[in-house]
This record gives sequence, C-alpha cells and structure tokens, in this order.
Amino acid sequence: MYLRRGFFALSANTRNKQTGRCSRHPQSLLRALFAGTGIALCLASGCGKHLSEAPPPSALERQASDATAPPATQSKKIPYKVRFLAPGVEAILPELKENSQLAWLETDPPDSRVGLERRMLEDRETARKLLRSHGYYDGTVRERVDWNAQPVLVELELDAGRRYVIGTSAIRYLPPSPSDQEKAHTTPFMGRDFMRTAPTSLTAFGLPSGAPAKAQSVLNAVDKLMLALHEQGYPLAVADKTRYIVDRSTGKLEAAISVATGPLLRMGTVRVQEERGESAVSAHYLNQLATWTRGQFWDERLLKTYRTALQETGLFSSIALKPGTGTPSSKTTPVDLTVRDAPPRTISGGVQYSTDTGPGLRGAWENRNLFGNGEHLRLTMPLAKDLQMLSATFRKPAFGLREQTLVGEAEARNETSDAYEQTAAYVAGGLERRFRGDWRNWWVSARLSLEAGTQNDNLLGRRAYSLFGVPLAVRRDTTNDLFNPTSGTRLNLTVTPYTGVYDGALATVRTRLDASAYVTPFNTPRLVLAVRCGMGSLSDGNIENMPASLRFYSGGGGSVRGYKYQSLGPHDRNGDPVGGLSFTDVGVEARIKITEQFGIVPFLDGGMVYEDALPKWGKDMAFGAGLGFRYYTVIGPIRLDVATPLQDRDNNKAFQIYLSIGRAF
Repeated sequence: MYLRRGFFALSANTRNKQTGRCSRHPQSLLRALFAGTGIALCLASGCGKHLSEAPPPSALERQASDATAPPATQSKKIPYKVRFLAPGVEAILPELKENSQLAWLETDPPDSRVGLERRMLEDRETARKLLRSHGYYDGTVRERVDWNAQPVLVELELDAGRRYVIGTSAIRYLPPSPSDQEKAHTTPFMGRDFMRTAPTSLTAFGLPSGAPAKAQSVLNAVDKLMLALHEQGYPLAVADKTRYIVDRSTGKLEAAISVATGPLLRMGTVRVQEERGESAVSAHYLNQLATWTRGQFWDERLLKTYRTALQETGLFSSIALKPGTGTPSSKTTPVDLTVRDAPPRTISGGVQYSTDTGPGLRGAWENRNLFGNGEHLRLTMPLAKDLQMLSATFRKPAFGLREQTLVGEAEARNETSDAYEQTAAYVAGGLERRFRGDWRNWWVSARLSLEAGTQNDNLLGRRAYSLFGVPLAVRRDTTNDLFNPTSGTRLNLTVTPYTGVYDGALATVRTRLDASAYVTPFNTPRLVLAVRCGMGSLSDGNIENMPASLRFYSGGGGSVRGYKYQSLGPHDRNGDPVGGLSFTDVGVEARIKITEQFGIVPFLDGGMVYEDALPKWGKDMAFGAGLGFRYYTVIGPIRLDVATPLQDRDNNKAFQIYLSIGRAF
C-alpha cells in the first residue's frame, strides 16, 4: 500500500504480504496540511480494499432511519456536550479536538438528530485518520450518544491498538537525462563525492528502523533528503516516486523513495530582472553582494544568506531567486534574480515632549540608492529648546569587500542645558566590517574623527576646544527585529582615544559599553521583558581637564526616567550638574500588549555618574519607576511614559512625563 502526503488517500497500491496479490490504482502525491496541524497517512489492509471504502454501518447509523428519530426538517436545536476518550494515547487528544466538528461547533447546536449524527460520523473518520497518521493503523473508533442527557452527551472513544514502527527504507537516485545534463554544461553525474557516498536509507535523515511510524516523521525525513541534495549541488532534485508499504503481519512500515536528482550545477553570476522593467540598482552591486564564489557547487543555504542581505538593503519590496539556464562557454549556472524595486527615498518626522526639556521636533530625509550601488545618505534635523542640530550620515556598502562598508558622518550642533552650552562641528569617516558565517552577528569598525567648537560649562566658563579621535567599535546583535525586538541580545563597545586642545593639551581614552536583552518568558509576543545596562569611563583623573561634551551624564528620558535631564552625579556650588568621568546605567521593562494597538509598560531605571575614572557599581544609585502607555503604529509605537524619582525627591519634581515615538531601548 502506498503512503500519501495528505488528509485523504484517494488512490493506493494495496498489497497483502501474506498473499502476494495486489490491486493497482493511479499513483499521486498530495501535499496538504492536516487541518493546519499535521499530515495524515491513510492506510488500509487486505486485497482489493480501498482506503475510501465506506465502513459497515454502525448501530448509530442504523438508528438514523428509526421511527423514533425526528425528521430532518425539525427546527428545534439539539444542544450537546462532547467527550473524547483515548486510553493510552491521550497525547493525540488535543489534535483531535482541534480538528473536530463536534468541538468546533459545540456552541452552534444542530437543528436535528440527523445533523448531530452527521457531525459525529465526520469526527469518526477524522479520528481514524489521526490514529493512522500517528502509526496506529489497526486503530478503531467507537461512538456513543445519550439522547436522554441534558444536554445530549456525545462520546468518541479511540482504541489505538498496536503502534507500527519503521522497517526498511530505501533511496534510489535517478540520474538526469542526457538533454538535461547537456543544458546544464556542468560536470557529469556521479562527479560529486556526495553522490558517490549518498545515503541509501532514510536512517541518515532522522528515520531509523524501529522508530514509531508517524506520518510527519516520514515526511520530515524525505524533506531532509531533498534539502541535502539542494545544498550539495542539485537544486532541481525532486522526489519522483514514493512508495510506502504497511506489513500487517510484522507491524512495520517500509518506504521506497525514487529521487530525480537533476544535473549537478555550479553557481555563476547574478542575472537581474525587475518585474516592471529595469532595476535602478546596478547588477554590478548585486553581484558584489553574492554570498558564493563563482564556480562552486550549488548550495541553497548560500541563496538564503543572499536573500537576507538583499532584504537588509531596503531596496526591494519582493525578491525571487532560482537557477537560470547556463551557456556553453560559462560552465556555470547563473542565478536568476527577479526583484521589485522599493521607493529609494523616504521623508519622515516625529515629535517629542518631556516635562524637563520641553517640546521637540525631528525631521529626516534619506536616499538608499544614491548612485545606483546601494549608497545610503540620511539627513536628520532635530529641533528643541535645548538642542538644534543638522547631521548627515553616508554609507557605501560592498566597499572593496562584500561585507565592508565605507561610512561618513558630519554634524553641526548648538546645545544648551543646565550642564553646559556648546556650539560645535563634527566630521568622521572610516570602515565598518561585518563577519561571515557563524560570526555574522558581529561587526567591527574603525574611524577618524575631528570635532571643534566652543563650550561654556559650570567649571571653567567659555573655552574653545578641538579634538582628534580614533573611534574603535565592536558590535553584536542577535535580535529578531531592529526596531521592536522580542528576542535576542545587543552588545556595543566603543573605545576612542582622543588628543587635542582644551585649556591646554589634552589626551584621554573614552570607553563605553552598552548591552540589552529581550525575552518572551511565556512564548507569546504579548509579553516581552527587556533589560539593559551600561557603563563608561574617561581615563583622565580630573573633571576640569575634560571638555563638557566628553563627560558622562545621566537622568532624563534617555537614561533614568523620573529625574531631571543630566541631573544625576556631581554638582557645582550652585547645584548645577557638571558631569563625571564614569557612569553606570540599568533598566528593565515589561512590555505588555493589551490589544493589537494598545499596551502598557511598567519600568524601573537606575543609574549614577561618578567623579572617579572607574564606575562604582551599585554605589549611590538613583532609581526611577513608572508606567508607560503604547499605541502601536506601522512606523513604531507612540510612547507615553510617566515616571517618578525614588530618591532625592526634594530636588526633583514628583513626576516627569515623556512623549515620543519608538522604544526606550
């Protein structure tokens, strides 16, 4: 008998090993989900018997014509309760309930007994197929109805019987036809070590002999076989024929798989076609992003990595990849890429408000394909009472190497706060490199920076300054979403040696480490726990030797909510903050989604700034607690946070309010 991929097996090749006789039917391969949860393997025994053959009428069915049964046109509802019993195989009951008409329609009772019986007969067949899909091919189902109960009680009891196990499994590889091999223009069949030593049994793909004969386990093993071929140079491989035989005398399921491997292919260049014409992104750049070396054997894993790289550019709204048709001179198979270009330019804006710094506006413009090779230019202009700034960032990907990016930054700013006043300009440029393979979540960067301007702080008054720096950074990001992560971690370490002039010669090293983690403790995105911590240090031992913009500050919406902006840490004799040479920072949020649009976020922040060059973890920490409200939009959550300080209430307001767009961290 053949084992089918699908909920119904409508044709089979049935054979009884005891008689040796068989009855042939047309063979087909059906892929269909078992009501969204599994795949049923529907098998039957005996010569000439077909799986879809109706079972003998039960006592319940014979009652359908009983004179005591009301006519089908009776309009009175028949409320009922359903009970499922499965002694010894209770683990399959959830799957049965999920696919049961009786369970799904229990709150919508039928109009007659015949209607209830029809539901029950449907569930009986569902239960039989479910038993077979789990390897219980001799299983039976008994149904009982207590018409006198109020409401009517319906019971389905499953008698699983013995569980069949996997017997032998054989794989046969069919070579490509001469015409297919000629079109591929590649090495001949069997020219690959994988095919010379290719497994001949499904045991190599997670289906050992003696394992329970579950449908999903069998199908998973076949899928792993096909995946292995697609990753070893045979992307056109398909399961040509699959035959599954149930031997009722031994209680085993035997499998025979015939695989049409198709030609062995080598990966070539990327050929680009835009769905609506010619793509604005150059083919040269898209070939630079290729994750394979031209001429290597085809590997679907490399295509998946390439697709991810294309998605991360933000240049396309749809991406399709497949093997192309080779040319006699190339000896390789091109990778056909069909894309739909996304709009390359974006204009965005936002508003923010907090009770300590007042209202603010932010506007941004970006072009993600400035010169046709994925160059990214972004202009940002935040305007607030304490900060007016114009900044530009430029990124040129695949600069020299596929995973290397040329980066540049420029900024002009005017900032006024209780700690200092600053007017300055800043420029920086350098390289950023992303690692490959198992280290793909890691980045390193090195830049050169120059900053100059004037500052008026609470220690030395107005001073001109200039700084030359070499920012070095290491970053790791395993989160599942850039803007709204629900799992993973982030780590960012920046070390910047500085030299320059500020009330004399200056030399220092500024170090900052930030980390955050995101988890869903109950495996539901409606609750996300987010934790962050940070620390920083300046190597010089005197605050007065440091420009105010290099010192560390804490307090306010970006650090410890509930406290006035930059208010934590050392103060001058007038009570104004002066910053510090080191800091510590912690925070935790419980992001609770009430509906798809609304959520609440209880949070606790803590931090402190210190005069010493090394932070003192836990010493004199100031904590703020509060409750946030979120309204989720397509551009990110609108955030309203209300926080109160837990220490130093005499010098702080009873609460602070923060309104902005996006996550706190």
